[in-house]
Amino acid sequence: MNKLSYQTLTADQPYQLVDIRQASQFRQAFVPGSINLTLNNFSNYAEGVLNRDEAIIWIIDQTDSSLIQTIEDISEGYSSIGFIEFAAFPSDMLQSVASIPAEDFLAINHTAYQLIDVRQQAEITRPAPKKNLLSIPLAQLKSQINQLNHEDKQYLLCGSGNRATTAASLLARAGMQPVVIEGGMKAVQACQSIQATISED
Repeated sequence: MNKLSYQTLTADQPYQLVDIRQASQFRQAFVPGSINLTLNNFSNYAEGVLNRDEAIIWIIDQTDSSLIQTIEDISEGYSSIGFIEFAAFPSDMLQSVASIPAEDFLAINHTAYQLIDVRQQAEITRPAPKKNLLSIPLAQLKSQINQLNHEDKQYLLCGSGNRATTAASLLARAGMQPVVIEGGMKAVQACQSIQATISED
């Protein structure tokens, strides 16, 4: 696989940018239009998140021969153009993903938002807050983006924040302004438990 320059990116070439860096890194800074999909989640979610008819340009942290081999192995069936190291992109080209602590999310008192839980139904043992809740598993989100209210803010929830970041990259690509709930449902449940204890006191 070839190492590319960011100048390779042209609007008239059909490709998809797949950023395999960790979710926390992606939230801090990402290339507009890129999709965050870590290698650990690739086999489970690539089919629902990516387009098989578009070649991939990979965004990686730094060049590593074993990493490149792993990418080639797990992406069998997808066409790859090459990879670009994230550090090569100019800082003024980058954006960031908004996030919110679980405690602050639970304190929201207005209704102009949607809470999107991207966990699969079978794994939900800790139910998400019911207010304005939409349950859309990550693998189905891309096909349902047009059904979302683009005027409202979209808060994204998963187990820990990783899949919510992938979901945020899809919504940002569609021109929306998503917000990831930090720490996912684990953090939300912890805040709810504290609030319940305080209420009892």
